[in-house]
Amino acid sequence: MVTQAPVGLKPRRFAISTDGSAVWLTAEAAGSVQLLDPIKGAVTDEVRFTPPNVRREDIRPVGIILSRDGSCAFVALSRAGVVAVVDTAARRVAGYWPAGRRPMDVVSAGGTLYVTDAQDDAVLALDAATGRVLRSAKLGRTPHTVLTDE
Repeated sequence: MVTQAPVGLKPRRFAISTDGSAVWLTAEAAGSVQLLDPIKGAVTDEVRFTPPNVRREDIRPVGIILSRDGSCAFVALSRAGVVAVVDTAARRVAGYWPAGRRPMDVVSAGGTLYVTDAQDDAVLALDAATGRVLRSAKLGRTPHTVLTDE
């Protein structure tokens, strides 16, 4: 029997832990990331965000990716203008990196994070170790998703 986990409002994207034991799900309207046990179908933990100088209603997690080694999650917080860096073992935010005005999605390739910025019609390349913006490229209107084959 398959059961549904009671997830937060407006679930958007997910990432699966390297060992398959947890699904990290962004809940946009709840302003959090929920961890789901894929076997039990239950929410086991939640990560909340409090970036400085950002109104609570502007904390809108959308895109998420886990680092290759599984040690951290990168979460695009739309309307907050940042990517949150989450320590996956501690399940706590380790930092916030500026990422345009409306980051929607984030992927990783070759030590670089690529973040779509829907407000500025661009994709940003961030150093995955420091969060420093390496470059930006203008695209069509309101990019919201980015994919790589890595």
